[in-house]
Amino acid sequence: MKKLNLIHYLNQNKNPFLKAAISGLAVLLVSGSMILLVNGLTTHAELPYGFTTIILALEFAGSNFELSGIVGSLSATDIQILTRQIWVDFLFLICYSTFLYLFLLTIGQIIQVPRYFKYAGLSFVVGLADVVENILLLRALEGHQLVIILLQMATWTKWLLMAILILMIGRFLITTGRVLDKMLGVACYAPFVVGCVAIFKGGPLTEVFARLFFLLFPLLILYTFFPGIRRNSDAIQT
Repeated sequence: MKKLNLIHYLNQNKNPFLKAAISGLAVLLVSGSMILLVNGLTTHAELPYGFTTIILALEFAGSNFELSGIVGSLSATDIQILTRQIWVDFLFLICYSTFLYLFLLTIGQIIQVPRYFKYAGLSFVVGLADVVENILLLRALEGHQLVIILLQMATWTKWLLMAILILMIGRFLITTGRVLDKMLGVACYAPFVVGCVAIFKGGPLTEVFARLFFLLFPLLILYTFFPGIRRNSDAIQT
């Protein structure tokens, strides 16, 4: 049996999410490099209650005092590693914003609902908020004091808007007919629900909120390779 060329197979089957699937591979590749960078950390940082991940603790810091405490507990080597991770994140945000844009754009084309084109455009607002967040975190790692409200606004705009966009993807998935799609669609509601609670409760729930995206993105990327929808020249078939 000849080795199956996945891209050719999907193209022959007219997968409408092919472009999103290809951009999803870039998301996985860049995120993998970021994970490798973090694995090189050597310091056991002093993190606020409920956090186990340094970068998330920095993003969701509630004050300059808290931010300075985290940075002050890091070695010079670890600060260099985190700085490199943030620079790689500038590439990562382009990848995941493009993935969300193409995913939502394709949904809009399939169901012909104009608001999904607007949702697609908001993907780049998420990326822009991440740019602002990264710039502020780089300054914090250099020892500068921040206007902490700007970091909080950028961080929560990024995560909550991303949660809304994934919720919109979930609304589509529960209508495609496949049981697995429906299960994934329901799971896409979780970040928005948890995020709305986390913004008021904080603590461990905040990291749970962020980590939900680490779980959902690979599943959504997998979906774009094997969607429950196929397109022919005449109609969308479920």
